[in-house]
Amino acid sequence: MNESELLVDRKSKFQGRCCTLTNRTKIDEILQNLLENDKRVRKASHPHMYAWRIGATEQGSSDNGENGAGQRLLTLLHQANVVNVLVIVTRWYGGIPLGSSRFRHISSTAVASLKKGGFLP
Repeated sequence: MNESELLVDRKSKFQGRCCTLTNRTKIDEILQNLLENDKRVRKASHPHMYAWRIGATEQGSSDNGENGAGQRLLTLLHQANVVNVLVIVTRWYGGIPLGSSRFRHISSTAVASLKKGGFLP
């Protein structure tokens, strides 16, 4: 699993992760392993905002309570033409509303993890 650096804005924290995905039935297992193996993720207000693509036809996303986040991540994968990948962003809410800045942070940490994983140049 490739992780971005932790991004902090007004006490909220964001971190992106990605990994190769060739079978969508593995998504639940990957998410569960992340929760079990990283106690920081277990404490997150939004542990799993994610999107995935396999080939040209299979895709999906989840907002995990952050309305619109999953679709933004899926759009990012489409625009970058990235396939066979699962990208996950975790958010720890710091108590101060960030407005639309939160979506910029979700996207930037996702991109950072995709670059670290070699999915993006």
